Amino acid sequence: MTSMSLAFAMSFGLGCGAAKPTGPSPEEKQAAANRTRAQKLLRRMEKQGLTFGSDEDREQELFRLASLSDEAFAATETAYERMAGAKPSADAGRDGGAAKAGEGAPAQEARESKAATAAATMTAFFMTA
Repeated sequence: MTSMSLAFAMSFGLGCGAAKPTGPSPEEKQAAANRTRAQKLLRRMEKQGLTFGSDEDREQELFRLASLSDEAFAATETAYERMAGAKPSADAGRDGGAAKAGEGAPAQEARESKAATAAATMTAFFMTA
């Protein structure tokens, strides 16, 4: 074998062959898509008045939503939309929204707390399903 043919043969053994594909794997692409749809849902929920106690609580909810299967996420999204579309109870807002600052605040906080608890419960339920 000549030195030239030996060098040629060795070049294939050293990884000089065809280039390997680069970029994110299909799993990484799916994880990014799941996180994006979870972020969109969280933004919609926050626009509807859902609040989180801290940034950490928000990140935990984002992680839970992003971890859901497609079916579980769709069910969760539908449930949140139904909750947002639900009409307030008869005793809520009797003053027609004209309460002065500080009046009715505990009732409003209680409703927000119940909504946040319900949202977390639904997410936890779908995570176990």
